[in-house]
Amino acid sequence: MGSTQNFTIFNKVEKSEGIGQHFDEAHEERPLERFSLPMNVKTKLKSALGFRCPKCGKGDLFVQPNAYRLKNIAEMHPNCSACGEDFLREPGFYFGAAYVSYALTVALWVALLVALLCFDAWGWIEFGMFTHAELYLGLGIALLLGLLPLLYRLSRSLWIALFTG
Repeated sequence: MGSTQNFTIFNKVEKSEGIGQHFDEAHEERPLERFSLPMNVKTKLKSALGFRCPKCGKGDLFVQPNAYRLKNIAEMHPNCSACGEDFLREPGFYFGAAYVSYALTVALWVALLVALLCFDAWGWIEFGMFTHAELYLGLGIALLLGLLPLLYRLSRSLWIALFTG
């Protein structure tokens, strides 16, 4: 799958007859312009979720594919093995990934709250935000600690995908 897709825009051209510029109602279509779009959002998101190069979707971002090998959690390849895209753009480039990580963490807490409220509504568990705060906090912290390596890598992957054209 290529990183660009070509599209053709057609322009309707009116036919004229003679010097009087009488325009016929019939229109003929001809190519007006060709342009290429960058990799679409769906493909970029798929590459980011797979920790792959956001430009070509083939090269790995991280040296160690297993995120739970904590010794090498942040070690990234300097560039893509397939297309050569630079992953280490400049010093401090990935500081902005902290904002993505924060958004993912907030989404995780909100998803947990919604799940617990739904389980309560369905009668599977008894849950109240203020009456069972220890359940919410305990599950939330356990879930966050368990997913921390994945969230860390995902935030970096999404951050570089935002800035790759």
